[in-house]
Amino acid sequence: MRRPAADYLEADKIEELADDLSRDGYQVEREASVGDQQFDLVARRDGELVVYEVKARSRLKESVEQLARLRAAARNGGVTSYRLVVVNPPQEVKVAIEGLDTQLLEHFLEELPTEVDQLSYATRVKRVKLFGIVSVDVRREAIRVQGRAALYVELNFRGKTDSIDHSVDEGLGIAFDVDLGPDLKLATVHDLKVDVGDYANAGE
Repeated sequence: MRRPAADYLEADKIEELADDLSRDGYQVEREASVGDQQFDLVARRDGELVVYEVKARSRLKESVEQLARLRAAARNGGVTSYRLVVVNPPQEVKVAIEGLDTQLLEHFLEELPTEVDQLSYATRVKRVKLFGIVSVDVRREAIRVQGRAALYVELNFRGKTDSIDHSVDEGLGIAFDVDLGPDLKLATVHDLKVDVGDYANAGE
């Protein structure tokens, strides 16, 4: 079973705190007990006893009773300092590349993948919508970009180029891996996968 994201946030912060405390000369124990309660970290140095409990912010409300027990145990256990450390998920970093959707659209207009072209007698490209950029690798010769998008098309099943039978309103999922030149023009297509699974038999 996949662990909740809060588990990873808390575990990473615990390790960060343990490393920092060790560098400051503390003897650090993980998941150590004081009284009848277990704390994420217990740190000792020159008679000083400091306890730490790490909680993801999303878990604070459900942890009120537990935190009260920990505070009481710390107070009754002769602890020098009880510290509650609240961790937040990292903020999402958004990356935008001006005109990338237009560059992908122009590519599809010039070179429609076979699996898309074969969806109908005369598949027509309408537009491309970007959903997200997964990675950007900036190099001297090019900018490599990987991400996700949607390709919107019109499908014609009756053999007449002036008749549209179906418009793909949800879009066809795209996973792309491309190089952009210094002018942000599409230079190289490394990989371009279009998911046509929901429409492969649309004309039957």
